[in-house]
Amino acid sequence: MSIIISSLEKVDIRSLLPRNFSHKPLLLGTFGSDVDRVLINTTIAKSMDWREAIFIDTTGYYLRFQKFFENSIPLVLGYNYSIPVFNLLSNDPYLRAVELSEIFKISFHISDQAARILQQALISMVNRGVYEPSIEDVILEIESQSQISSYKSNVYRLLRLLDVLTWGRVGAAFSGGKCPKDIEGKVIFVDLHLLPREYRVLASFILLLSVLEEEISIVVEDSDLLFPGLVRALREEYALAFERIFFILDLIKRSQWLNLILACRSPGLISPRVRIKFNYAFSSIPHSREEFNFLFNYFPFSSFNPKLIERTPPNCFLVFYDGRVKVSELFFKSIPDLMVKVDELIKPVKPKVTSMLQRLFRNLSEAAFYVLSFLSQGSADRDTLISYIVGVLGLESNIAQRIINSLSAYGLVFEVIGRDGKYYFKITPSGIAALNEYLSYRGEET
Repeated sequence: MSIIISSLEKVDIRSLLPRNFSHKPLLLGTFGSDVDRVLINTTIAKSMDWREAIFIDTTGYYLRFQKFFENSIPLVLGYNYSIPVFNLLSNDPYLRAVELSEIFKISFHISDQAARILQQALISMVNRGVYEPSIEDVILEIESQSQISSYKSNVYRLLRLLDVLTWGRVGAAFSGGKCPKDIEGKVIFVDLHLLPREYRVLASFILLLSVLEEEISIVVEDSDLLFPGLVRALREEYALAFERIFFILDLIKRSQWLNLILACRSPGLISPRVRIKFNYAFSSIPHSREEFNFLFNYFPFSSFNPKLIERTPPNCFLVFYDGRVKVSELFFKSIPDLMVKVDELIKPVKPKVTSMLQRLFRNLSEAAFYVLSFLSQGSADRDTLISYIVGVLGLESNIAQRIINSLSAYGLVFEVIGRDGKYYFKITPSGIAALNEYLSYRGEET
């Protein structure tokens, strides 16, 4: 209930935030500029003496505070830390397969069909006892599915996104090759700010999913990317942007987290479904009347004098709770002027300069080349193509099916209906270009 406040009282965060409470997690919101949010969140963490916490950092500032926390670990994704994308080890690996495919869908806005194909690939691997597949393994599993040719454009985008996860700095960030083994009792700073936006969303969701059953405190920066308000959602794929909201609300409901701080520039950027659940909210001192009005529209009071804000010391921040607003003093007054040296344990994976067929088909590129060469002489039905691959190229029938499906999914061949009513495969202009490119890489005339 809103109340009238006559003055801004100072409050100690340690006396305000409960240390023992019946509901989990304690949901907190922090708003302001990047620097202001970092100072507020580190003040909360230091004042509450957090011993086990994860800072999911998209600003690049939090690492500078790691020396102020005991047993802290500075991690920079793609340099000394890498996330295993498809870790299916859990109490229910089939549910984890569904969750990971959903994370891909809401991170990259892939279609329902593409997400379902990814899910089926992961479930198929679980059935075979593969619980920690590499990205390459998942790509091969997707290519082996018979239905991928029915959703060519959707699957091609999924395969392209997975391919990006295998090279460059992004590949170093998601290879899963270097991870801290013992994070219990540690304050962990995970720096994501060097990743492209969509991959920061992917990393944030995977990190949250991986610590779902841990009793720890978590800070999530740029949280509006995970559960956007209406304005941000309209900039993206509207329906999929809102699916993120329900996914994160489900994670919060199932989690064992102690505290969850969701930080972004303004409360207006966060979905109201999440915002109304805040037990406490924090903000830097508004620098303009516009900022003041925007902030107090989301945390309303029956009466408030803006001049009280003008008289607030600059080293304080606002605290909203139970219809009240008070101020608390910052533990840190500024971002420490020190750089944390992180050893580059993971090198970026250099993509090989290869032809399209070599890049897409790897050790089967030669077989794909011969299939395209065969189709360049004229169309052929599926049975004829399989007979050619098995009889002439000496490959197994399941490999033959995979090559045909992949050629179709990548748009190198397409199906047409012949005069006899049967379906025939024909090479596309892209297929001819890929054929000529492969010949030029072999030093032969096109």
